Amino acid sequence: MKEPITCSLTGHQWWKPFLGFLVLSVVIMVPLQTASNSMSEITDLRILLSSFSFMLVLSVLLTLVQAAFTITLSRVALPLIAFRGKQFSFNGSAGEYVSLHLVCILLSLITFGFYLPWYYTRTMQYYVSHVSYDGEAAKFEGKPGKLMKYYVLGLILPLLVLFVAFGVLLSTAIMYQTNNYPENAEKLFFLVGVVYIVFFILIIPFMYNLYKWFVNISWKNLRFYWKTEFWGSFFFLVGQLLLSLITLGIYLPAGILAIYKYFIDRTVIDKDGQPAGRFEFARERGGFAFLWGQILLSIVTVGIYLPWAYANILRYVLSHVTVDETPAELPQNY
Repeated sequence: MKEPITCSLTGHQWWKPFLGFLVLSVVIMVPLQTASNSMSEITDLRILLSSFSFMLVLSVLLTLVQAAFTITLSRVALPLIAFRGKQFSFNGSAGEYVSLHLVCILLSLITFGFYLPWYYTRTMQYYVSHVSYDGEAAKFEGKPGKLMKYYVLGLILPLLVLFVAFGVLLSTAIMYQTNNYPENAEKLFFLVGVVYIVFFILIIPFMYNLYKWFVNISWKNLRFYWKTEFWGSFFFLVGQLLLSLITLGIYLPAGILAIYKYFIDRTVIDKDGQPAGRFEFARERGGFAFLWGQILLSIVTVGIYLPWAYANILRYVLSHVTVDETPAELPQNY
């Protein structure tokens, strides 16, 4: 038996906090980008450190604004999402969530980033525990130790490889160009671009494991998690990435829908350790044109339409999601 999820959110219901967030983000990002662009021209060490500190403060401020925005919009949107005629609820506090982010950011800076798995765990635990359905709060089951393994092997090591390869190729290309070997320099500059693309492919395993770690939620005696195989997911995601690159971004909305369907269709439900059902996303014709329409309207209105675009996309996506409660085990290679 398939049960639909409904959403009645409209742009009118959250346009004020949404546009407020956009304005604050622009106010922070403009000086942040300006400072970033001027970094390469600074030769004085003290000025360089001051600029870096200024950028760090702005980045932290932007993160805190995003945290407050997440809570504010969740309080508006979640009560407008329903399943079986019962609405979800959210009682998180923007002040508490922002304070939690600030503490976790400071701990991450002090530990040179090694606190990040605990940062993500604590913020996810807070958010999920304030989402309720049928009078019962949900619970996030992800563990920081497991995320640390993904973080080190899937993100830090590829980053180190990227920086070394990028630095060697770029410095060699500049040397060739300086010594009047333009042909060799052009080849190396091309390789720099290839390394950049390879990096995105290398971090797909991290993104896969990160998503799998995030989708680990329990509610009452039910557990929601992602069930799939790595290599099938890897080649699928690489394919969507390459199609978006080859088409210069034209395929991107279709790729987003394909990835969303892939993730949703593989989100399963266990009840007391036994299969109880899974989610399904019914993709239909017109989705590609619909997404591009929302994107173009947002561009034409210089972002003013964004609250309506996001509300329309959320409503479109959720209206095509159903919960199949057939308690059948999924195929092994699903």
